[in-house]
Amino acid sequence: MMQALTWTSLAPGIWRARLGAPTSVTPMTLAAAPPALDSLTSLPDTPMPEFSFSPCARTDDNRIVIRFSLTEMEDLYGLGLQMTSVNHRGRTRSLSVNSYPTADSGANVAPVPFLVSSRGYGVAVDSLQPATFYCGCTQPTELPLYPKHRATTPNWTPDVPFHCWEAVIPGNSADLYFFSGPSMLDAVRRYILYAGGGALPPRWGLGFWHRVPMVYSDQEALAEMAEIRAHQIPCDVIGLEPGWQTFSYPCSYAWDPGRFPDPAGFVQAAADKGFHINLWEHGYVAPCCEFYETVRPHLSDYANWSGELPDYTQPAVLTAMQNQHRRDHLSIGVSGYKIDECDASLPSHAHFPSGLDGVQMNQILGMLLTKNQDALFREKNTRTYSMVRAGNLGGCGYPFAFYSDRTDLREYVRMLCNSGFSGLLWSPEVCGASSGEEWVRRMQVSAFSLHTQLNAWASGVKPWDFEDVAPIVRNLLALHMRLVPYLYNTLADFHFAGKPPIRAMALEFSERSCASLDDQYMLGDALLVAPLFPGESSRRVYLPEGGWYALDTHEYYAGGQWHDLYLPISRLPVFVRSGAILPLMPAYDHVPAAGISIPLELVCFGAEDTSLVLYDDDGETFGYETGEYGYLYLEATRVDGRMTGHLTADTRKVQTYEISNWIFVE
Repeated sequence: MMQALTWTSLAPGIWRARLGAPTSVTPMTLAAAPPALDSLTSLPDTPMPEFSFSPCARTDDNRIVIRFSLTEMEDLYGLGLQMTSVNHRGRTRSLSVNSYPTADSGANVAPVPFLVSSRGYGVAVDSLQPATFYCGCTQPTELPLYPKHRATTPNWTPDVPFHCWEAVIPGNSADLYFFSGPSMLDAVRRYILYAGGGALPPRWGLGFWHRVPMVYSDQEALAEMAEIRAHQIPCDVIGLEPGWQTFSYPCSYAWDPGRFPDPAGFVQAAADKGFHINLWEHGYVAPCCEFYETVRPHLSDYANWSGELPDYTQPAVLTAMQNQHRRDHLSIGVSGYKIDECDASLPSHAHFPSGLDGVQMNQILGMLLTKNQDALFREKNTRTYSMVRAGNLGGCGYPFAFYSDRTDLREYVRMLCNSGFSGLLWSPEVCGASSGEEWVRRMQVSAFSLHTQLNAWASGVKPWDFEDVAPIVRNLLALHMRLVPYLYNTLADFHFAGKPPIRAMALEFSERSCASLDDQYMLGDALLVAPLFPGESSRRVYLPEGGWYALDTHEYYAGGQWHDLYLPISRLPVFVRSGAILPLMPAYDHVPAAGISIPLELVCFGAEDTSLVLYDDDGETFGYETGEYGYLYLEATRVDGRMTGHLTADTRKVQTYEISNWIFVE
């Protein structure tokens, strides 16, 4: 029988209901940082909304069922990097980790069990078991039923009113977290801040990334770097795929002496050219790995690719991996990792020394590995921006962008839209294309994200391939580089204020036209991105209330209406909200290192007085966590009929930016 939930207040607008005895390891226990209580107390202490019946739960047959009431027009969002919808009302979502699901099941690369309601609240389920959410598609007989006779009801449809959403969690233990609004964005912000705040990657991580073919040597990689500079392609990161190791699938984690005879010299040569090095790996250990014998007592009873998986909840395992990585990778300047194959690779009945089974380890393996690698960079006081192929609840504080093996561009855009509801960073990477047009469309989406990458590990494609559109791609990546100060400011809001950097239209605007839009999104507070897909030269874009300007032509568009746009391949519909001030830097070939001054051009859109608070720090260390940061307070005002810009305050501890000029677009 369902019983009303008992809630305990944790922070303003946040409550927890504990079902069963707590367990020592859950996704939330693996969060990057403790709750950001100072930031949370700055939000209003909003009560829970009124429900038609009290939120309730029952435990039976080794499972927990929770139930919340639904209103007729209520929409439901979130649940990680969903690929097939943004608004999940009427759908069932089973939240297991899977980077390549073949059905519309709800499984995805980061199946975060955090459901967000358009009524302005969110509910998170903290459990090692994969929950299934029934998003307004069940009819408990305890609630009113309204049967209609099909033969006599005019215009009969199978649709019936559903009065609740439910979640089913295997097992007999789970913590439920309730995050109030009053808006959906407020609820999401509370969740992100309770998980420690959003990630703040290094400034260089916002540059362009290029992953080279799998078996490249040091000389081939260095030659590719030289070509990138010769083609005037801005680029900050070179990613090495499995061939850098002496053995991969499973992994040795050791540099191959044939392809990389001098790893330290290679990493330094790359740094001299302005490139950071990112290394591919996964968690399955080869027998030839130097720490294999150390972790052998802590292995699972099932292998993959003939490699064995240690229990990464065990301190001895983490220490062994960290010691080798610290000595062979970080000590010579490696800047990050791409953590692969951590999604549903184990049978459910696998067993680990800690007592976890395969289902549970599949749900948290990605988080265990990201937490381990992040700790290495923290002890070095050097920020990383890395990649991972699986995540879960509470992972928004790790500077790891998610990726998958699927390449459908519409899914990529939908996942960008969904990323904000769970506070995740998603990489719509480019792996290849069948035409110059597709190449441009994929590059455009990647360039207007928080992780811009060409992954040529299998295709060997170069950024300048498809010669007919090479200038378009070059200009696009130059624009992306110019936007780095804006993107970095957006990530500072993610960290300190809990505002997700990419937001679905429904998360940003309450207008009904935005409720189910899954092919346009907000990038920060100012930019609305509406991608075109291969084969398209036109599309409809909804611009919410207010004024908007085309980013490239500065043409004005009225808000609160749909616009039919016809654009050449060189243009992407990106609009700037009226009242925005965009901070732009020069199109460097790579992001300047800490200590190098960056001149800013401030572009103000609109004819009304406006302002911008611009974050600044050294861009590389964790000094910001101890107060080594500050803000530029900028205002644009109309004086004697003309717009003028000025600095009103400067609280910076580290001064990276210098204002060079203002531009006004009216």
